[in-house]
Amino acid sequence: MEQIFISLIAGLAGGSIPVLIKYLLDKRKETLSAINTEKRKIYREILDILQDVLDGKKGSKEKFVQYLNHAWLYSSSEVLSKCYDLMESFAKISSTGAKSVPPEQVEPTTEQVGAILKAMRADVGLSDKDIATLRYIKYNIIYDEQQDNL
Repeated sequence: MEQIFISLIAGLAGGSIPVLIKYLLDKRKETLSAINTEKRKIYREILDILQDVLDGKKGSKEKFVQYLNHAWLYSSSEVLSKCYDLMESFAKISSTGAKSVPPEQVEPTTEQVGAILKAMRADVGLSDKDIATLRYIKYNIIYDEQQDNL
């Protein structure tokens, strides 16, 4: 009788453990997918506002900080750190009285924005291999300043 009971328990456990494991893995996958969807949404908004900051639009820095505060819920510490490094650079530029990124700061600013983009892509599981983000960002900063001078 005891052997039958042990066989019965072993059979139930053997059949239910894989089902339980599959259920837990599926649940984890759903949760991670929802988190990545939210991260992408927040990152998209942050990048849009960051473009406004680079364009020198009024109130954009405050809005950038506001969205960055929302990003604390989902973002990696790497993304947050890179964003705050950029904000410190903007504060230094603002303290000089400049309205936009001065020519000597284009390269460092470009590198910082590129680092933010790469950190965001890594955080949502995308590769940054073969992406010319730095060239694109530098072009946008220089192009925007040339438009301002026209």
